Amino acid sequence: MTLHNILLGAADAASPHLEIPQQWGQGRATFGGLLAACLFEKLKPQVAADRPVRSLLVSFVAPVAPGPMEVRVKVLRAGKAATQVQATAYQNDQACVVMLASFGGDRASAVRLDAAPAPTIKAPRPRPSFPSSPA
Repeated sequence: MTLHNILLGAADAASPHLEIPQQWGQGRATFGGLLAACLFEKLKPQVAADRPVRSLLVSFVAPVAPGPMEVRVKVLRAGKAATQVQATAYQNDQACVVMLASFGGDRASAVRLDAAPAPTIKAPRPRPSFPSSPA
């Protein structure tokens, strides 16, 4: 199963269930980046589109084995300027991944900061070529 297909399944806000395919495991656990992306897809529908993500914290509480998991999403607070959301993944009734996300819109400000210019760096040294190996 492709990453795209897994994330489409995760984006289904109507279902708290998600299936992690076996090939996305590494030993007894699933790749953390995939888990973070799945939890983010689950919580995203709970936030207004005009509030981009401003901060994200992921805590891997326990290993997540490939297979079914349940993701529970809770809006902790939705104020005038920011929304705080928590997503928790469970396997066998045990919390295994927790994500806290903050979303907020732009604010008007009188402060203006110009970006610093990028540093000048040397080009990388040419690398030696390697002979092709037979397939």
